[in-house]
Amino acid sequence: MAGDLKSARADYQRMAELDGQSAVAYNGLAEVDLQAGNLENARIAALKALELAPKEWVAAYNLGMIEERLGLDESAARHLSDALELEIPDSRHRLLVHLYLWRIHCRRADNESAREAWTALKREKAGLEEWQVIMSADEAHALRGVLSGDIEEARRLIMDKVEDASR
Repeated sequence: MAGDLKSARADYQRMAELDGQSAVAYNGLAEVDLQAGNLENARIAALKALELAPKEWVAAYNLGMIEERLGLDESAARHLSDALELEIPDSRHRLLVHLYLWRIHCRRADNESAREAWTALKREKAGLEEWQVIMSADEAHALRGVLSGDIEEARRLIMDKVEDASR
């Protein structure tokens, strides 16, 4: 698997070298570095992708997800909110955005915002089914390594009758 990531990284790096204005190349680099656990490099690539494609929800989503993992809560919340404003087309990604926002608000002890994020997350229950189908594919090995814990946490928050949504 590490060879696959190395090869993918080389491909995206080459794309970026050939076209320095390719947001796709930088988003790809961000995703590969995220999967490899290189969060700082992932953030640098995601920042460049968002700079090149500020109206693309996926660039804001990727950057927000990476920043949430790095504990950069203010920036992460802004980018995740931007992704929502850019109208994420599928439930599975909206589900994760609301999960990440919920985590951020919980860390900030902003109970009202945490409850709002939890309520929004619960409305995206269909996203759990979408993720289940995607994650069952053999090709999703690297994706499972990055997102399976997030998806399971979202499932727990949706399925459990959590008395205090702020943890």
